Amino acid sequence: MASFVATYQASGGQARQMRLEASDLLDAKRQLRRRGILATKLEASSQATGPNRAQAGLPGGKPASSVNWQQWLEAKPTIRDKALFANKLAALVDAGVPIVRSLDLMAAQQTKPLFKRALQSLSSEVNQGGSMGTAMRLWPQVFDKLTIAMVEAGEAGGVMDESLKRLAKLLEDNAKLQNQIKGAMGYPVAVLVIAVSVFLGMTIFLIPTFAGIFEDLGAELPLFTQMMVDLSKLLRSSFSLFLVGGLLVGAWLFGRFYATP
Repeated sequence: MASFVATYQASGGQARQMRLEASDLLDAKRQLRRRGILATKLEASSQATGPNRAQAGLPGGKPASSVNWQQWLEAKPTIRDKALFANKLAALVDAGVPIVRSLDLMAAQQTKPLFKRALQSLSSEVNQGGSMGTAMRLWPQVFDKLTIAMVEAGEAGGVMDESLKRLAKLLEDNAKLQNQIKGAMGYPVAVLVIAVSVFLGMTIFLIPTFAGIFEDLGAELPLFTQMMVDLSKLLRSSFSLFLVGGLLVGAWLFGRFYATP
């Protein structure tokens, strides 16, 4: 499947864009016809241009690979972010505000670029007659399966506000549980970090001092002591730079995994 971006005119006359997945250009045109959308331009997403590139997930006209890396590095919404979104959207829908207008308001208030683009995309899809649940499936990095299922159930039953309230409650409970788990893991992780830091400090800075003394005495070192001396030399060599770099990258990846809802 390939990504395509269609440019069309909304009811107010302004130019808007929407992204869709299709096997080829002909399939993309068929999908647009089924939705009743008359596109003024249809092109592969890596070549798309226009005022609303951010909605298509292609900001600034960069190559697709650059965009993918940029989006991968962007902060994903947390469970608490999605709970707040569900709460606010439920309140707006319950107050009688149209869903498209509600999504536009939520997108305007959103500070995280990835979440903002996702909400803008939802607004565009719903404005063209699509379902919000289907539009959410285009953003799996933002909306999890639970959120999508609850929204689709609300749309099918005509109880979107109630479904969103229940979703917000579930997400808030999950956020509390996640915080409790992180709190419980905080102490052992801190102890591990301190222990590793002390070990590396002794190996890199303290052992070489004793190694010099042993060499001056000409004493034969026990096997374990000799292994520690060799490890100290290895860590003090240029190899240690790669080791430290690898540890930092590993810690960063672990941090991203740990922060993932």
